[in-house]
Amino acid sequence: MVVDNGNRGWRLSEWIAQADWVVQQKNPLNIQAVVHVGDLVNVATVHYEWENFNKGWQKIEQTGVAWSLVPGNHDLNTMACWDCADRWDIYNQKMTAAWQRNKHLEESYPPGRYENSMVIFEASGIEFMILSIELGPGATPSSEGTLDWASSKLRQHPERRAIINNHFGVWGTERREVVSIAEWSKQHRNIFLIHQGHDCAREWNKIIYNNWGEPIMEVLTDYQCSGDAFLRYYSFHLDAREIQAYTYSPVLLQFERDSNSEFAFPFEPETPSGAPKPQNIYERVDGVGGWGGWCVCPDGKRYNVGDRNDACENGPSSLACIGGVPGECLEVHDASREGMQVTCVASNASATTSATRSTTTSATSLTSTLPTTTLGPESTTSSVRDTCYGHLEAVAAEEGDEIGSKVETLSLQECQNACTNVNECQSFAFCPHFDGCWMKTKVLTGSEPTRNFYDCKTYYKKRCESTIPPSTESTTRSSISQTTLEATSSTTTTSSFTKVFWEFDGGEGRACRGSSSSDASDAYYVLFTGVPLDECKAKCVAEPLCKGLEHNPNGRCEVWTRTEGIEASAPVAGYTCFVYGGPPVTTSPAILTDFSPVDGGEGRACRGASENDNSAEYYNLFTSVPSMEDCMHKCANQPKCKGIEHHGNGRCEVWTRPEGIQASFPVSGYTCLAYRLAIK
Repeated sequence: MVVDNGNRGWRLSEWIAQADWVVQQKNPLNIQAVVHVGDLVNVATVHYEWENFNKGWQKIEQTGVAWSLVPGNHDLNTMACWDCADRWDIYNQKMTAAWQRNKHLEESYPPGRYENSMVIFEASGIEFMILSIELGPGATPSSEGTLDWASSKLRQHPERRAIINNHFGVWGTERREVVSIAEWSKQHRNIFLIHQGHDCAREWNKIIYNNWGEPIMEVLTDYQCSGDAFLRYYSFHLDAREIQAYTYSPVLLQFERDSNSEFAFPFEPETPSGAPKPQNIYERVDGVGGWGGWCVCPDGKRYNVGDRNDACENGPSSLACIGGVPGECLEVHDASREGMQVTCVASNASATTSATRSTTTSATSLTSTLPTTTLGPESTTSSVRDTCYGHLEAVAAEEGDEIGSKVETLSLQECQNACTNVNECQSFAFCPHFDGCWMKTKVLTGSEPTRNFYDCKTYYKKRCESTIPPSTESTTRSSISQTTLEATSSTTTTSSFTKVFWEFDGGEGRACRGSSSSDASDAYYVLFTGVPLDECKAKCVAEPLCKGLEHNPNGRCEVWTRTEGIEASAPVAGYTCFVYGGPPVTTSPAILTDFSPVDGGEGRACRGASENDNSAEYYNLFTSVPSMEDCMHKCANQPKCKGIEHHGNGRCEVWTRPEGIQASFPVSGYTCLAYRLAIK
């Protein structure tokens, strides 16, 4: 599926290049649908812009793929009156003929107009629908029934996986009659993707959750402000139940590779069934003011709420916090909390816990164990500092009972703090891919069997081992490249090791990553800007949790604190990735004996479970590595390396597939070797 955006009738050459690319890639990429998120033109009254838009759009129409578009604010009759009753008249005048040719159009709203539409198509046996919804539904008389109409279509077709196309999801939400598209979407279980444009923030993506606790990917792409002809396309990997996003410019002939441009998210081919999962209700209500503070619900989620228009007279009890633990009521006006109230869902854990206690003991709600401040590093209590955690390589096969509901965060530290502050919690599953963690009752030791599920890992409470804390003395620049530390083992013997910075995967032209080349979460590092390389290294040395850094000459400095460290990299021009720790393994004759040929090795290409199982996710790719020994070296310095595939042209694949290399395929010129020292 391809998504385009913005002023295409204004920038004709870029628009034609994009349309031609869709035509050329229809078969190679198996394109099934094209979506335009609005701003077809720059000024709706300039008629040649509509002619330019149609020059490109007709090329896309002729491919026969399903298509959907929605008008943006630039397509209004006049941008000075976005809520006028006739706001879409010019758009309908110019686009009615195209809509009437659309063989995939099932229905539009209001009848005979096309600011809202339902387009249906089928691909790989999966039935899809694209619902395009106008700006600020509910703000005009003609749009008052828009969301009711859209809801009726979603309920009428529960079997269809749904994509919402809207120019900007929060447009007009300062009015009480206008509902956020994301909030409205949570009531419909078949929605898996919300796409929008408009904002020159350019691009972002985040996972929100519907009323059943299932993920919806919300995405914004708006490349019109930069004028570089980028577009977004999505590749559906049904076996992996995953969608991969790519960002490409047919004019620049290049991909954009940052984590907002290239990422993956989960996809279920069929809409699940079952009753909705109760959610905390955070809403704007009457009788609540702008003074206030934070409310912590039993599931650990925090909400900025107002006071009950009593000027914080009753302290914490003044907060519009129902069913949660109120914090301090601050006598400071905050527009973001004005009128906001939260009604928390009762915790299942508290009910279960109270039932098992003695009948002579008063039942205590789980909320009593939660702090009234942020569950994050800035508010870590002594109990948090005194609790240690180990982790499994994936999710525990047997996780035990769940406590409360999901803690929404990308911070591992916040998850640890949340578990530490709940006595019943013995372990938790942390899933950055799903933007949070789930607390569990299961006691683990670290030897339990696991199952792979996206990037999720199980963390468990364990006995803290005595260690000598990092030195608090200031670090001089002369000591940045090498720092000697003392480590005390459990047998109280002392050994020394040297921490150094070394270039990961060759360093230059590599961006740091987590468990794989596509694992790039903002939660893995602390970001600094305007920082030269030496100062970036100094910041890493001064940070006790630093595992390495990524640096760009423009001054971007990422100090990586991910618990598992830097385990992979991705090729990105201008960046350099450094690991901070023990020195890297150097190539030696001993390393050569650590590799064994797979199916004879020579003339074999590595594969996964079978000779046809060859996914780019299984390995980190390097080019210009002419020596087999250099390729082995890269493997030996990769914590998760399972083996290598090498070609004399310099292609080097360092395999990190958890199950290792289990098969091979005959391909002349390639050699496949398994790494015998791979961690099982």
